[in-house]
Amino acid sequence: MRKSRLGLICLVLVLLLLAVGCGKGKDKSKGSLSSRDYFITKEGFGIKYHVIDTGEEGDGIDLWAVSQSFSNDTDNKIDFLFTLHGDNNSSSLGGKIKDDKKELTMFYHGAPGTNQGNMYFHFSLPYSFHHGMQWQIGKENSYSVEHVGAQTVDGTNFADCIKVSYHTHDEDGYLGGTGYMILAKGVGIVKIEFNCNNGTTVTFDYQEHRELTKHTISGKIVDQGKSVKDIAVQIAYNSWGTQAKTGEEGEFSIQAYGPELCLMIGDDQDGILDHHKHVRFWVKEITGDVSNLEIDLSTRLFPTTHFA
Repeated sequence: MRKSRLGLICLVLVLLLLAVGCGKGKDKSKGSLSSRDYFITKEGFGIKYHVIDTGEEGDGIDLWAVSQSFSNDTDNKIDFLFTLHGDNNSSSLGGKIKDDKKELTMFYHGAPGTNQGNMYFHFSLPYSFHHGMQWQIGKENSYSVEHVGAQTVDGTNFADCIKVSYHTHDEDGYLGGTGYMILAKGVGIVKIEFNCNNGTTVTFDYQEHRELTKHTISGKIVDQGKSVKDIAVQIAYNSWGTQAKTGEEGEFSIQAYGPELCLMIGDDQDGILDHHKHVRFWVKEITGDVSNLEIDLSTRLFPTTHFA
């Protein structure tokens, strides 16, 4: 009877040890994680931020980062395309999920266009990573990641988060400095804080996220009332293969996601607009297809901005 009881006790102890071992295996701080879970690139997915730059006047701006459709017929082979539109700020950033050499999920190409776009361009995360992992981009840009669990950003709670800390070099000062990003599982980047070498601080704080509907934006381009043929209409300096060209009557039609969009209009070279000679036309509060726009190039100088 004693041997039976002793055997039973030993069996219980073994099972307890196995249970503890299995529990440790599920610890997210020690296991392998994937960038696909923390950085969402699904077409039409968008996050709204409130962005504050202490080097600029005012209380900050609201900015939408939206995953757009694109074509890989261009030289820049990408897996995802983000536009950052809001309050006269417009950027487009193209990236890859897993580069063949670096195996990093990051932005590789783009036309940031604004300081806010440059801050988003800092993002980098190994396709497969673990708590405490470190990596370099070039010789002077260093990164690390840690699993930080539940986080609260501007009053919104996120149950499962990682923190990417980084140091970047920039001779001009603004893009060089030290910062971090918080990424929430199933959402993406929910906070950025970057302390620039020039003494300013830039923050992105999550406001909301949602899956957006692709809408058609159409109209005509004229110059002093006359139709303009074969001029490019796109949502960024780089067309990313989704450019519209005006027809005989100056008509155009382009599709994109977003509660607001910046149409960029001008002559192009292989899908790239002339940075010094183009018109930016903002279409805001988009809730459905927008038609019958008429954009007269003669009413404004290049480059300039006009609101629908």
